[in-house]
Amino acid sequence: MTSTGIPSSSRATHGGTPRPGGAGSLAGRTVSRIGYGAMQLERLHADRAAAVALVRRAVEHGVDHLDTAQFYGDGFVNE
Repeated sequence: MTSTGIPSSSRATHGGTPRPGGAGSLAGRTVSRIGYGAMQLERLHADRAAAVALVRRAVEHGVDHLDTAQFYGDGFVNE
């Protein structure tokens, strides 16, 4: 158990990838303390494949939650 009350076994994702920044709690779930803020994906609106590749790369590095909002990129980042 860590000082945050999160089990030490939660320091890695289900695939075994270390959680960036360690484990934290968000909406009652154990997640990486570092997530991906999707607002900047709008810059890749013209290159959807690059946007998808960027998100996949973040997931490969242990990111397990994305911050999105409907107004980010006129909804593009939520597709």
